[in-house]
Amino acid sequence: MKINLLILFFLSVYVSMAQERADIGVIFNSHQLNKVSIDFRKSLKNESYKLIVGASIGSNYGSLYGYNSRIIFGNDSLIMYRNSPYKQFQGSLKFGMDKRLADSFFSIGANFIFSYRDEKIWFYNEKYFYIDSTNLWVPEYQAYPHSYESPSFESSLVSKLRRGYFVPQLQFNFSANIPLNDQLLLHFFVGQLIAFPIQVSETQKVDPLNEFSTAKVQIFEMSTQAGLGVRFLLK
Repeated sequence: MKINLLILFFLSVYVSMAQERADIGVIFNSHQLNKVSIDFRKSLKNESYKLIVGASIGSNYGSLYGYNSRIIFGNDSLIMYRNSPYKQFQGSLKFGMDKRLADSFFSIGANFIFSYRDEKIWFYNEKYFYIDSTNLWVPEYQAYPHSYESPSFESSLVSKLRRGYFVPQLQFNFSANIPLNDQLLLHFFVGQLIAFPIQVSETQKVDPLNEFSTAKVQIFEMSTQAGLGVRFLLK
């Protein structure tokens, strides 16, 4: 029992000393648009608090309305879908603060994140053919593999729109920084992110079918996130 208490005492002292040093962290986030971040932390006069400055980048790919496609034509030999993919890229700057809980390696924190988000949306048709020999519906890229190419945003055959957003975000998190040696901390966190995308630009619009008139711009986002990484302690 005394040995266990002694081990805990020295561990708490080691953790405390490690937490007092400035560090640089490389963190991987479950939130796709803040996927990879680099943070710098420095203790304030009250060493329970650390100032955080950082940057992150991330990207996301999906379907505009939450489903892959919708049927726009069909008969006994052909079905045509209208697909609506999108791509997003986001770069961010982060400013915040961590508060260490007593002499433990646990902390709570809050961050203000200021981001620019680039979003590309496009619509295109995809055909499915009924093949008599196999009694199956097959997509065009299987039926005609040498002539089919899925249109990208840059294609002249698609309806498309590009938007830019300024995205202020507020992040709350609970984290742990566990010493691995005298230079490294294992970092993990869980948190909540609140974002307010504000559209600032709209370019490259090609919309012959007026499809973007119902594409509502989100003005509020909320997500739960988790992350894992390492922090490098500075001398």
